[in-house]
Amino acid sequence: METELKNLPLGIQNFESLIKDGYLYVDKTSLMYRLVTTGRYYFLSRPRRFGKSLLLSTLHSYFDGQIHKAGIPHRGHQVRQSHRVQRSE
Repeated sequence: METELKNLPLGIQNFESLIKDGYLYVDKTSLMYRLVTTGRYYFLSRPRRFGKSLLLSTLHSYFDGQIHKAGIPHRGHQVRQSHRVQRSE
């Protein structure tokens, strides 16, 4: 039995397009929940093309309720109410 391999999200910076276009998605919502409930501030110091923008887009979708609305199965804390999210670029 052959399984279909999903494409890796190379260069994808938007969570919504990652899901909509069927790219490989590794659920890290439990880690995101820990990230936002522990500590106060985080400085994301990573090399170029290391997924910082995708992480922020995923956090935006998580708190905006898009992950739950899209029916994406996840193992993390489920946000049952969407929260207002403001981004500055």
